[in-house]
This record gives sequence, structure tokens and C-alpha cells, in this order.
Amino acid sequence: MACRQSMQTAAIMTIVFHSDGFRPCAHARPERLFTFGFRTVLLGYQEESKESWTAAWNCFSKELGTRDGRHALDAVWQYARSCRENACRTLSFRPPYCSELCRDERLALGFVASVQSEDRLLARICADQLFRPTRFPAVEQAAFSLGAVFLAIGLRFNPILPDFLRLDVSSDSNSTPTLH
Repeated sequence: MACRQSMQTAAIMTIVFHSDGFRPCAHARPERLFTFGFRTVLLGYQEESKESWTAAWNCFSKELGTRDGRHALDAVWQYARSCRENACRTLSFRPPYCSELCRDERLALGFVASVQSEDRLLARICADQLFRPTRFPAVEQAAFSLGAVFLAIGLRFNPILPDFLRLDVSSDSNSTPTLH
């Protein structure tokens, strides 16, 4: 799958992935960890394989230590599972080490960040695009728990800027949604 680094994504988050792991990028640490965990959990469900889940555990324990890594990954796992079960469609996601975010990843991240910062309007905008209306409370609870766990270990999501959630969608060569 092609992964192009857009200027907008770079300016907003600067997620730095490499095949040998993460490179330090302190100002985007919560977003980087969330994205990697979200992708690997969804990939594990898709492929019915534990390999990606093991990669997620290795990353979180290395970045945060065993105790905090377990709590953080558990919260990401619960949120990703809730998103998957309550989405209004099959969620799209990029490969774990891709630096670009697809539309669904941006919305999932935007939802968590807005719930953590108590931005109800932005949370609703994201939720309306991703989840079945009757299932919003279940996903909101998982997002709230994730935000609280991240805060407890000193990880606060950066504020989400309006350009980050632009909902005009196009397709790359692999028909994966991206945002401009």
C-alpha cells in the first residue's frame, strides 16, 4: 500500500515510523502510539493473527514500560474493538508503520482527542462520520477511558485543528481513503 506523507499530516502531527521502530518525536507521542496501536489491533482482527498484537505490545512496553504500556495498549485495544464493532462501515486503516493517516484513522484519533479535551462538538462531528448513531455512547465510553489512561501516564493528545478533519475524500492507487 502506498504511503505518501502529506504536508498537512506532517504539520499537524509528525508521526515518525520506521521499520526498526519509532524514532523520538516527543510532541506527537500520544498520537504516534495511538495510531500504531489502533492499526495493529485492527490488523490483528483482520488477519486473525497474533503477530501484529505482539508488535503492538513490544512497542508500547518499550515506549512506556511494562506497567504503563499494558494499561495504554489495553485502552487502545478496547477503543479499537469498540470502533470496529460499532462502525457504520468496515474501517479503513493503513499499514502500521505508514506515516500518513487515512480518513477513518483521522476520525478515530480526532474522536479520542476531542473526548479527552471535552470538545463535544468535534467529538460529535467525528462520531457522525464513523459510528452507528445508536452506538455512540459505547464508543464514547471507550474513548473516554482511553483518554483518561493516556492522561494518567502523562500523554495528552494535541488539539485537533479543523484542517485535520477535512472530510473531502479521494482515493490513492489502492483505493484507500485519504484526507487533503
